[in-house]
Amino acid sequence: MSLEQERQNARDIFHHLGYPTRKTENWKYTNVRDIVEFIEQNNARSAAAYTLSINEIPGVTVVPLLQAIKDPRIAKTIFGLNYSASHHHIIHPFLALNSAYFNAGVVITLQKGVHLAEPLRIQHFNQASAASTEVRCLIIAEADVRADIEIHYQGEPNATYYCNIVQQFLVADRAHLNLKFLQDASQQAYLITHTLIQQASASEVCSLQWDRGGKIVRNDLEFYLQGERARCEARGLYQMAATQHVDNHVTCEHWSPLTQSRQFYRGVLQEKAHAVFNGRVFVSKEAHKSISQQLNNNLLLSSEAVVDTKPELEIYHDDVQCQHGATVGQLDADALFYLRSRGISEEAAKQLLLEGFMQEILN
Repeated sequence: MSLEQERQNARDIFHHLGYPTRKTENWKYTNVRDIVEFIEQNNARSAAAYTLSINEIPGVTVVPLLQAIKDPRIAKTIFGLNYSASHHHIIHPFLALNSAYFNAGVVITLQKGVHLAEPLRIQHFNQASAASTEVRCLIIAEADVRADIEIHYQGEPNATYYCNIVQQFLVADRAHLNLKFLQDASQQAYLITHTLIQQASASEVCSLQWDRGGKIVRNDLEFYLQGERARCEARGLYQMAATQHVDNHVTCEHWSPLTQSRQFYRGVLQEKAHAVFNGRVFVSKEAHKSISQQLNNNLLLSSEAVVDTKPELEIYHDDVQCQHGATVGQLDADALFYLRSRGISEEAAKQLLLEGFMQEILN
């Protein structure tokens, strides 16, 4: 099938799905009306206002997506996401939109057995207002790879733009990746990221998502533990103020025995900020002796800040260990009083408590 036919299929899927609304279960706490209006007003998608930068490292090959996609295997991997990965998988409307219109991206291959001596740094930068960009990246980690990868989302201060980034990771047997997603987008930006990670046997992926920028931000992070003894850990920190909105949806699917997943997210919200955390764990009937942990903690520093937290467990095997929990509260009054009684100012005491709360994620 030609590239244009694949794009047309994606357009058909998107038109069938439509933009999500508050009646769409996975989007019930996030109103995308402003994003839709911006896209419709700036629908001439262009990569001219967007820059993708990647450092050069031995053992890593980088090929522009529009060149790499001429390989039928790459095309199948890219466009296969428009269809159900499993019987229960819900197709993401913005994923279909990305497949229909992506205008920037790369295919990165970490060659078999390579151990990177320095992090692979991928920077997404939007430098102009009134710009809409669809970006697609495929990262292939071959067997026995060891690598740190830093992915940075940035933009010109106060620029208003829409950027929809889809990233696929194929992690082969025994490969180990440490991923850092650092989000410092413009305070006026509409940013949507969708990261899908497929893991083979004995692979391990640890991720850190740190959100500070953006006007409306939606992050979907999905782990598919397909090989026996695959492990993943997803840590996240979101710091929102003013009227910022961040929505983190994390999914860990266990498809093989002895797999392990851990989700640990924390948020600090000020003023009228709004955060959403949806943590989902799926354990198939084949995934016996799997272990899953999930915890979401939030601090509200204002009476007008709001957080919606929702754990989901879907388990089809009895011989598993699954835990989940969530908290929403304020700074500990007793701890604050103790620090004040030691001569520390109120502002400094609050900062110490906040740093302690956040460092458990960042460390």
